Amino acid sequence: MATVPTYITRDTTLRVKILDACGMTCTFCHNEGTPVAAENSRRTLPLTAAGSSGRVSIYTPTNGVSFVPATMLPGPEYVQAISTLRDALDLTELHLTGGEPTLHPRLAELVRLSREAGYSVRMTSNGENGARAIPGAAAAGLEKVNFSIFGTTPQELAQVQHSRFADETRAAAKIVALKDSIRA
Repeated sequence: MATVPTYITRDTTLRVKILDACGMTCTFCHNEGTPVAAENSRRTLPLTAAGSSGRVSIYTPTNGVSFVPATMLPGPEYVQAISTLRDALDLTELHLTGGEPTLHPRLAELVRLSREAGYSVRMTSNGENGARAIPGAAAAGLEKVNFSIFGTTPQELAQVQHSRFADETRAAAKIVALKDSIRA
């Protein structure tokens, strides 16, 4: 029996979901493990995995999460939380997620505070608002962006959206926005 070499390294990255909003309705979305806020803001337990917005969180039924996510605001509580975690877990990188982080109206402030707290800052984005948001975030210290690309043609992107939003014209506009974000 052949042995496959195995290497174990410690991950020093903190993933921070800064908001729940997203303009996509991908049928496979994990939504960082939390329920979709728009579907659950007025619900009591059990929380729902999908509803009228078309957005889903595929892990809601199985992960035991019993809270609805809120938008992360820049300020002393944010700095205290990320600093405490940095010190307790010896973290070096902070990765902004969502929903879609480029929809956060104060993204650049969150980046700046994270950098001032000693983190290297990165982000995952579907690119729907990056052309507007990425330049300011980069000026505030954002170092890298991972783009989630769910289709390279309108047909492919429409195919992975909720049936109500599986529109190729809409998908084409999302792809244009993604390309603009990559350029930014």
